[in-house]
Amino acid sequence: MYLNLHFVFKMFVLKFFSNGLKSNISKRNFKFILIVGLLFSISSCKNIYEEVGDHESTASILYQARLYLADGQWALAIEQFESLSAATLLVEDVAVEYASAYSGRCGLDFLSLADNLENLSTTRPLVMLMQSFTASSLTFFDDCKMAETILKTVDNGSGVMTSERGKYLMAFNSLAKVGVLLNFYADTNKNDILDPAWDPCGASGATELPVAAVNEIGTALNLFIANISGLSGTSDVLSALTSLCDGLPAGPTNFCSIVETTGFTDLHRQGLRGIVREKDDGIGLGVTGATTILGSACEP
Repeated sequence: MYLNLHFVFKMFVLKFFSNGLKSNISKRNFKFILIVGLLFSISSCKNIYEEVGDHESTASILYQARLYLADGQWALAIEQFESLSAATLLVEDVAVEYASAYSGRCGLDFLSLADNLENLSTTRPLVMLMQSFTASSLTFFDDCKMAETILKTVDNGSGVMTSERGKYLMAFNSLAKVGVLLNFYADTNKNDILDPAWDPCGASGATELPVAAVNEIGTALNLFIANISGLSGTSDVLSALTSLCDGLPAGPTNFCSIVETTGFTDLHRQGLRGIVREKDDGIGLGVTGATTILGSACEP
């Protein structure tokens, strides 16, 4: 049984992605480090299947699931994880890997998103997210949501993961969820350009961006901020989003800290629609006629 090289590479990416940000190294050097780590991992590997023996054991099922993850065979990976016991799926490391299969099927690619994050100095975060994902149907959203649901089974009770891997996955899966929803609703031509007439406010706002989607964007932003804030080296890269809550006035429109969709009110959603459509605060999609977040807050 040969070792899947893509698997080793992917596992190395997950392990060292944060270190690349923390040390502020260049993308070229970061990728070089990944390659060196890949070669080192290959030279020291053993045939795990031979050690496991029993192909029906938990260890062998996990091994096969990880191979499928490495190959991007998300459905097959999910099938393997779902053959594990409920108790095994509540182990955080397993839950994170299980969730990552749904994140992958949702469209999340860590390296691609890392490349796009480097260009945030010239692109608004929500525009970048809309352009980073292609969602021809809400099935992609369903997968992002499922990943979030799995991760919440092993969080601290407030949407924050306990392990570094878990925090990164929850944070970036949340970005993927926002990107998928914005791409589906605001870029129907799939040309990386906001539809000219699209606006989440006004008479057609509830159609352009449904209430349920606004709630999901709100939870995603809060889950991202809560999980990424506990990790060093990311505030410079993602300052516009991580400082979002600091810039919102206290009051009925401040939605920060809500991590369940049932917690949002109409006033919260007014503020969220303002974030999505604004153009002067450097975060939103820049809808025609929009100004600041507060100036763009609205009812659908």
